[in-house]
Amino acid sequence: MMHVHLSQLVRRTFAVVFGLATTTVAQPCDRFFLAPDPFARFEIGNPEVVFDDGSGPAVYAGAYLFDGPFNQRARLVRWKGHGWEFLTSGLPDLQATGSLMVLPIDGTMRVCALVRYPSPLSLTDFVYWDGQRWSPTPAGLMTLDPVNVPICYFDDGSGPVIYGSGDGGFKKWDGSQWQIIGLALGLNNYIMEVFDLGDGPSLYVIGMFDGIEGVPNTRGIARWDGQRWHSLGTGITGTQLTAAVFDSGQGKELWVVGGLSSAGGVPAQVAKWNGHQWTVVPFPSNAVITQAVEFDDGHGPALFCMGPIPSINGQPARGFIKFDGQQWHVLPGFAPPAATARMLPFNQDPRGPSLFVYGGGSVPRGPGQFVGCLGGRACYADCDNTAGSHRLTANDFQCFLNRFVARLGPTLTGRDPYADCNQDRLFNAADFQCFLAKFVAGCP
Repeated sequence: MMHVHLSQLVRRTFAVVFGLATTTVAQPCDRFFLAPDPFARFEIGNPEVVFDDGSGPAVYAGAYLFDGPFNQRARLVRWKGHGWEFLTSGLPDLQATGSLMVLPIDGTMRVCALVRYPSPLSLTDFVYWDGQRWSPTPAGLMTLDPVNVPICYFDDGSGPVIYGSGDGGFKKWDGSQWQIIGLALGLNNYIMEVFDLGDGPSLYVIGMFDGIEGVPNTRGIARWDGQRWHSLGTGITGTQLTAAVFDSGQGKELWVVGGLSSAGGVPAQVAKWNGHQWTVVPFPSNAVITQAVEFDDGHGPALFCMGPIPSINGQPARGFIKFDGQQWHVLPGFAPPAATARMLPFNQDPRGPSLFVYGGGSVPRGPGQFVGCLGGRACYADCDNTAGSHRLTANDFQCFLNRFVARLGPTLTGRDPYADCNQDRLFNAADFQCFLAKFVAGCP
């Protein structure tokens, strides 16, 4: 229940704001974090890819639509900046939605989805979105027995080729069948991703394995150039590893985080590879970083990280931090603790360059959105995101009030970080006064 003095402040705010707004100068934009909408009728489970099908860039994701208290349907959706739209044409009701990825299908980049249909046999299929409907991918591209699962694509200069894994190790798809390119010993918990350290893209495999194809020093990590495997120093050790490319001032480097134990034979929690050697990066926390990605929030490119991180450098944190090349910083907002949680940059969002943060099912109603200030596009006071025009109305105050009183659910309790306007980690009348000042100042 809201306190009386706060309600009175809200009423006074509505009474004076429109007389003031026309006499002020636009303010610089602010970074801010929006929690998942607690009133949504559907839950976004896994924003996976950014893709432009010709109608503009969008975030594609899996979602669950709630038709009633005991009825939910899986759907695939996309976000273009003003709401999630359901993609249903040509696709039956789904029992579940697996991973999404962008792959070259029929000579064109497509969003592909691994789905399971409701049936006694739980049939699994792999389909792609052509902009209008879902269609089957080439026969054999995804099979369950033996398992062959596409993961990503890599262009070694001769054109993009689909890569994946299955019985027999790591593979690539030649258009009609899978070819084995490497057998990993003790394979477990791995990622396969393309990174470019400035000398051209390469395919990297990182995880719990002792080596690939007998190549020396490929424990935990190896690089594929399109023809053969290469080691990175003497390799790494750890569990649930992940990586990102980030330039902290010495050029592009591959940063490895997760349950990292050692890199190049040296104990490490965070380490980076510059193409020649490993360097341990001090990390002032005993927590584990579960995901990392490079992102520019208006203060310059930084390595954004999340995980079950309660504090950094003695400052309380809610699992959401960044490294700017010199030091670690606590960020506004929160990140879920689940190991399956991840971040997805979407620089074309009308609110401003954004990181969608989702928790693999641990955050109710979908992803949070961290909005940066690059290019001056973000406007904190435009709470309801009016068609990308940054037009401020009374609806923005109602939106702010809703987010002030909203709860996030059983996993991450507390009010929406967006409503902590002055970022003092308190929720009181000062936040309404802060919002009023930003509203009156206007949008960039």
